[in-house]
Amino acid sequence: DWTTKTFEKVKRYDTATVIVVNQDKILLQKQSQPHRNPFLSLPWWKCEAGENSIDSAARELLEETWLKSGNLFLWKSIPSPYSTMIRQNHYFIAKDCEKVQSMDLDNGEKIENNFIDFEEFMMLSECDDFRDNDLKTQLLKMRLHPEELEMFKKLLFED
Repeated sequence: DWTTKTFEKVKRYDTATVIVVNQDKILLQKQSQPHRNPFLSLPWWKCEAGENSIDSAARELLEETWLKSGNLFLWKSIPSPYSTMIRQNHYFIAKDCEKVQSMDLDNGEKIENNFIDFEEFMMLSECDDFRDNDLKTQLLKMRLHPEELEMFKKLLFED
């Protein structure tokens, strides 16, 4: 009937998440922040205005882990699953990392960095305390498709 209707969308900042690889281990953070229950995560944050996603990933890696990567690259970008939101979650892999400074945390923020093995990392797809639902979905899909799982493992651990 040629009638129209306006549908609104919200534009959110993109985010950058870093999967830090050290030999055969992956970094997992246990975080606590004021007024929140402790949670598990990877280094991540929003891409600041005018900042591209790889610069944001490098900045957060340094601030939250004290590490600088000699090999930081984009693995995957995932759009918001909500049709009413415009946003991309960018996932980076960081290899060849070295400690270059002390952690630079926000007031009230506490972060404990630990390295876990690949199997533990994949099982985060079932962990209620792991905060990244987009990544949980990707991990679960790979667990269901062994060929994708093997390709991901090679991407993380082979040169």
